[in-house]
Amino acid sequence: MQALLNLMEMELRHKRDRAQSNITRLVIGVMIAAIVVVQVFIPTVQDAIESANVSGTEETVLSLLPLFAALLVLIALASPLMSRV
Repeated sequence: MQALLNLMEMELRHKRDRAQSNITRLVIGVMIAAIVVVQVFIPTVQDAIESANVSGTEETVLSLLPLFAALLVLIALASPLMSRV
């Protein structure tokens, strides 16, 4: 009986460790995506908009792309936390 309890406890500990590892991997991946969006995507898009010869509606839509990218990163950061609650 004690051996069965020890086995169940080891299995539970293994599941907790695996879940913690998955959360860590997820957070690292989201942080890398956030860095890429903030340091690469947003400045590149802003530079392309400034150098392009667009005006009116096209300029408005293009100028919203960095905002949408930032919102996407925020949603990606909040999503794992909300699924744990």
